[in-house]
Amino acid sequence: MANLGPSPDTFSTMALSPKRRASPPLESDPAINLPPGAEEPRIYREKYPSPLKPDRSKYSLLRHETHLIEPFMPGSRITSSPTPMSSQPSLIQHYFEHPDTSQRTVLWVLIRKTSLWVLAGVMMMILGIGLSHALILPHIHTCPVSATCPETYDPNTGNSLQLLQSFISYWLKAGVTISSIGILKLSAYQAWFILMHHGNTVKNLDLNLGAIRGSVTDACYLLFKKNNRLLSAFVFALLGIGAAISLVTGLSIDKDTEIKLVTFQFNSTSEFPNSKLATLNNDGQLKAIQKVIPWALDGDKSHGRAFRGTLVVPDARTLQASNALPGGPTITGHFECEGWDNYTTPDTTGKKEWHIWIRSMRYIATADMSLSTSMWRVDTAMTAYLWVSNTTGLIPNATLTDDGGMNIALCTHYLEMLPQEPEKPGFDYLISNEPSTSGCDSDKTTCVADSVNNAILNWWGGTGTAFWHITCRGGVLGPVPSTTDAERYCPLTQELWQETAIAMLDGIMQTAPKSRGTRQDLHALVEGLDRSRWWLNAIIPAATMVVYLIGLWYTCILSKGDRTFKELTLWEVVRAAQTDHVHDLILSGQLKKRPIRFDSNLGFVDGSRSGPVTIRLNS
Repeated sequence: MANLGPSPDTFSTMALSPKRRASPPLESDPAINLPPGAEEPRIYREKYPSPLKPDRSKYSLLRHETHLIEPFMPGSRITSSPTPMSSQPSLIQHYFEHPDTSQRTVLWVLIRKTSLWVLAGVMMMILGIGLSHALILPHIHTCPVSATCPETYDPNTGNSLQLLQSFISYWLKAGVTISSIGILKLSAYQAWFILMHHGNTVKNLDLNLGAIRGSVTDACYLLFKKNNRLLSAFVFALLGIGAAISLVTGLSIDKDTEIKLVTFQFNSTSEFPNSKLATLNNDGQLKAIQKVIPWALDGDKSHGRAFRGTLVVPDARTLQASNALPGGPTITGHFECEGWDNYTTPDTTGKKEWHIWIRSMRYIATADMSLSTSMWRVDTAMTAYLWVSNTTGLIPNATLTDDGGMNIALCTHYLEMLPQEPEKPGFDYLISNEPSTSGCDSDKTTCVADSVNNAILNWWGGTGTAFWHITCRGGVLGPVPSTTDAERYCPLTQELWQETAIAMLDGIMQTAPKSRGTRQDLHALVEGLDRSRWWLNAIIPAATMVVYLIGLWYTCILSKGDRTFKELTLWEVVRAAQTDHVHDLILSGQLKKRPIRFDSNLGFVDGSRSGPVTIRLNS
């Protein structure tokens, strides 16, 4: 059997064509003169294309027919001169027979065969995006100083951002892989219809199969082939979607500031200075005074970012809590003044003096006192002061001496802690430190006010009958040098007294020893992820669906209403491209294995009466 099939050159250029020679009817076949001992020709009917995977689909492409097997005479030469596929009568028409149906019917069949894969992949991608947004992104943020953030992944101290990008990328790639199964099935159908309706060579057949497998090289070759460009476009679209995953996930992850609930740790007990008069000028009071003096000199009313006049220590909570408001008591104060006319003006040489008498105590005022005071009685959170001024209008309710040179008033200053709970919604309430004040027999809030009162008394000069020069520098009353006449000749007001009490309490809070650790949950401004850009990941499933919908439309157009479509398989196309004579020899078992060549590849045609024809290529 030297020449049982088409020559290699002829085979490599054979094209599928809808026209092929039809087998003559069996009834018109002439009688065959058989030599002695020869058997009559047998008719073999192939029931299934493959014994391993029979095609019982009602949309099966192949329509198998009977073939008349020519007898094989020993020593005889069987020759065949196959005509080009384009001019052969249409045996291939039997393979491509189909009932004419509408493209809508084809569309529903395509959806039924491919949509499950595509939708499963898209749903997996959407599920991964949603789970990451709900479960992972809220836990990626920085943690404020002095706070604890359980179950939080700090992007500044770990690789949480890299792990997040890898996690969502793998999830999207898994979804794209599953969806590509359905889209590649469409590509297989498209390649089959191209070969069915337009014909193709074995070389182009190999390129189509390569494109279905996702070969970039084969897809590039197909771009230059007529009727195959969109098939290549689908391959490049899938590759482009996979390549865009890293870019899209990278753009969707961006740092931003946001509000998070975190747990702060702080010391909840402040050791206040001793409130007893015998302990004036103690270390605690001196530390607080040294803290207040720079605020007065510089006019700093922030008091070291303290919650002014509260028992809240300025720490990480006050600096980083969002919309923080103090909880607990705040300090306040007021004073009451009355004129005093118990004085004498002794005839002394030198500067002018006024001797002011309170009971048995004498206070000496001089003409250069713009605003001066001296303590005369102390009680719990209260001190009575004698105020004098050479300027009228600085001291309320003061009595002007007969000579008009001095204004005298006796004022009682009170301090107290008022309970105050903020009632504004949407704010973080800060827990006040618990005061611990020694030397006081009253409740703790009163003892706090008494400690502040005694620290002010110590700052102004302590107990005694001497006058202390007072100015209003920095918005507080104190013995600090004045720089302007406004600070020297400032009026004594309730606001000045309250500001003085606030400054001294803030000084005590920042210098008093702290103890007993406490935890508090507060909302804080932290650096987290901008979740408003997370929607960019939806580009991948959206692009996948667009490619799938375009593939459905294109496949329906290619089908021309043919619902007997199937995925492109090499053995069926090669079998359809064979001449009738070679096909009959394969079915009869006379042609077992013969080497053939095409496209510089060496292969073998295997066949049997009941098995499929396959091509094995050895590159």
